[in-house]
Amino acid sequence: LGDVYKRQVQRAVDQGANVLVSLHINSSGGQGAEIWAPYNTDYNAETHSVGVKLGEKILAQLSGLGLKNRGVKFRVIEDDTNDPKWDYDGGVSADYYGIIRYARRNNLPAIIVEHAFIDNWGDYDKYLSSDAKLQSLGLADANGIASYFGLAHAEGTVYRLYYAGTK
Repeated sequence: LGDVYKRQVQRAVDQGANVLVSLHINSSGGQGAEIWAPYNTDYNAETHSVGVKLGEKILAQLSGLGLKNRGVKFRVIEDDTNDPKWDYDGGVSADYYGIIRYARRNNLPAIIVEHAFIDNWGDYDKYLSSDAKLQSLGLADANGIASYFGLAHAEGTVYRLYYAGTK
């Protein structure tokens, strides 16, 4: 998957993206929404602060739909092998999730949005079981992103968000 993440990040960089937001649906027992962001370290430190602030804006919107707010979270690679391919420059431990790790290497803030738990009947039924419900999640994401960037919402306003399937 590393090559897939590298290509996705490179496309975002080539498009001049300010942030990279990867949208997901969670599983493995739980409920609510959570954001995975770059952890706090001096290596490309701004990616952490942007990720946290952007994640909080999106979570506020998702919580407004009734999803439980599981917070902004971080995960670091636990590298017992001391293999430098898993570290950032200077031996700094890297972020666990590839999309975040490769984006950070390019000084591009990236987050993963986990919207709800597909294996939780309550989450599935209330948030994932129809196109209209999925669209509500997408609108919440877009409104959170727009809020982070200080964009006022006006009726009929369209924001262009990068989609990996476009060229």
